[in-house]
Amino acid sequence: TQPHLMSEILSDYCATGVPRGQDIYEISRYCYNPNYMRPRDRFDAMKQMMCGVMECSILYGWKNLTFVQHTAISSHCLACGWDMRPLGLPREDHGLIYAAFQVNVTLEGLQAVRKNAGNLQPVLKIIPGISRVTAA
Repeated sequence: TQPHLMSEILSDYCATGVPRGQDIYEISRYCYNPNYMRPRDRFDAMKQMMCGVMECSILYGWKNLTFVQHTAISSHCLACGWDMRPLGLPREDHGLIYAAFQVNVTLEGLQAVRKNAGNLQPVLKIIPGISRVTAA
């Protein structure tokens, strides 16, 4: 409900307006360690992040995630199990094609992402007595 990257800078990627609500969270700034040079390492890191994002979303009651990303990554997101839909038409920016998407967050979606990432255990660690979630 507060200003964020998609609402303030990337809103023109959304054909019918930027989705907003108490149960919608914008995640356009997620990224992996740039030291991962091999494509396989980057893909594995992305799968772990997708699991963590889904776990965090369910933990906090977020029903939808929104983001803008390079469209080449979209097939990986779909292959990992994200239930996502475009929020507008893709467009070029500095020679790359980007688009806005929304992910529907469900327990079934989390199970699919975990299965496709090869995770039998949660990615996030919840430490007793600590009020925040940390990455494993």
